[in-house]
Amino acid sequence: MAEVLASGGGVRNPALMERIRDRILPARLGTYDDLGLAGEAKEAYLFALIGFLAWHGLPGSVPACTGARRAPVAGRITPGHLPLDLPEPATTVPRSLRVVASDA
Repeated sequence: MAEVLASGGGVRNPALMERIRDRILPARLGTYDDLGLAGEAKEAYLFALIGFLAWHGLPGSVPACTGARRAPVAGRITPGHLPLDLPEPATTVPRSLRVVASDA
C-alpha cells in the first residue's frame, strides 16, 4: 500500500492523523482535499459515478476487493414521468476517472 486517503471530520484532528500516519508507514497519508477534491463532496462524487456506471450497464464493484462472485451493476435508474434524455451507453469499461474543476 503506497497511499491512504482519509476523509471526514477526523482529518482536522492532528492527534488522530498522526496516529494513523504512524500505523500505516511507509505509506503516505493524505486527504481528498490534497487531490483537489472537496472531502465533504466525496459522497456526491461516488453517487455520480455509481449512476454513470449503472446507466452504462457497467459493474460498480471489483470482486477481488469485495469477495463477491461476480461484478454486478450497482443500482438502477428509474425515470420519473418526464422523458429522460441520456447519452448512449458506453461500449467499454472506463479505466480511469478525471475530475476537472470549472470556473463556472
